[in-house]
Amino acid sequence: MFVERTAVALGLDGWVRNRRDGGVEAVVSGTPAAVEEMIARCHAGPPAARVDRVEVLPEDEPVASGFTVRPPV
Repeated sequence: MFVERTAVALGLDGWVRNRRDGGVEAVVSGTPAAVEEMIARCHAGPPAARVDRVEVLPEDEPVASGFTVRPPV
């Protein structure tokens, strides 16, 4: 999964899950530079994807160490 591989490569903590509406939802935590790079890569998306928009919202949820894939919602 593009988001998981990218987050791990950037040393980010958090999670990602697919949405049944075709969207992808993720929470990431890390250095400001790594988070900004993650956002930029999400805007670009993987080669075969069509990215319509990337919405960035602050998150108060504590983030555990590591990066996981959650079940779809």
